[in-house]
Amino acid sequence: DMHGFVQDTGLDANGQPTPENPFNQTTWFGCVQARKNGGDLADIYVPGATDGTGEWPAYRWPIEPDRYRDGRIYRSDCEARADNLTGDYYRYEDPLTDFEASDYDEWQIYQYFGDQAYLVPSPETRRLYDRDTDGPNKGCPGALLPLTNNRATVWNYLQELTVVDTNGTITDTGITWAWRTVSPAPPFEQGSSYDDVGWKKVIIVLTDGRQMIIPQRPRCDNATQVTRPLAEQPPLSGPWGFDPASRDMDGLVLGAGALAREQQEGPDYRWSAYGYGHPKDSAPLGAGNVQTLLEDRMAATCDALKAVQDPVEGGSAIHVFAITFGDDIVEGDSTSALMANCATDPVNSYFHAPSTYQLQQAFDEIYRQLLAMR
Repeated sequence: DMHGFVQDTGLDANGQPTPENPFNQTTWFGCVQARKNGGDLADIYVPGATDGTGEWPAYRWPIEPDRYRDGRIYRSDCEARADNLTGDYYRYEDPLTDFEASDYDEWQIYQYFGDQAYLVPSPETRRLYDRDTDGPNKGCPGALLPLTNNRATVWNYLQELTVVDTNGTITDTGITWAWRTVSPAPPFEQGSSYDDVGWKKVIIVLTDGRQMIIPQRPRCDNATQVTRPLAEQPPLSGPWGFDPASRDMDGLVLGAGALAREQQEGPDYRWSAYGYGHPKDSAPLGAGNVQTLLEDRMAATCDALKAVQDPVEGGSAIHVFAITFGDDIVEGDSTSALMANCATDPVNSYFHAPSTYQLQQAFDEIYRQLLAMR
């Protein structure tokens, strides 16, 4: 029901697929790309604007090449995106498919009663994914839950969260959508006004990993020959190319200039909210290392979020807590420092929790601070 805020979803005003549905044999699952011209870092929506403040581009993983060598197709070497015979997607995903349990043991959903865990029945009603999910919605998880004071709604939502192992860690997009969720501006309008003294806005940012976009599968980005799928825009000069302008978004033009190799072999990195990343030229992020660029973008997002002023009491209108958890991050390293600087108070609002026990302690302390705010 939020598709009115998104362009190129293939849905009409009633949410029904149109004959020109770009998702073809499936439908749009609800994910969006980052807006262009800095609109990805802003809580602003101007209906119909084309400068990056208007509608979001629909997330649609492009059709990618298969590897072709010695007269044979090696789909498993890449992401199994294309069907070399038709140029269409090789497979489509269906959120209501009852998958074979043997393929999804790692991703089964459990509910808890006391200390006992029970497998949730009727898997056909759940959106199950694994690493091999395909189609234009590949990597698109369940919808974001708008603000609500209904505990049961929140609990049920948490029980149905699924693992999506595809896009890497791009924290700035998560922070920006949290900001849009608590603000009174559309597309989410459940948040109270910034001058409503009865409410205090709080965001908790958690991460267990460093900023990164995941590489394509081995041997896909260095294949000497690939098939050429049906292009979604006028074809570039190589077997495969992609121009993000065809989706009204910033991003890498594969098959041109410094990326001429990619027009022959396909992208090095998987699709993400920012399109394709590249280790040496990551427009629209700029030129440089992908991790550093994403970290810089996250820092800018945190600064913009904390700069929102409380018109009544002064200071920041949104209090930010930050948590790093798991053993992949060491307190004091670049990711830890980035998260600490994102917090409203780097000393008292940032927590490093390498263990489950320490994570619980962090939430207990946040709970105590929230009581004091109230």
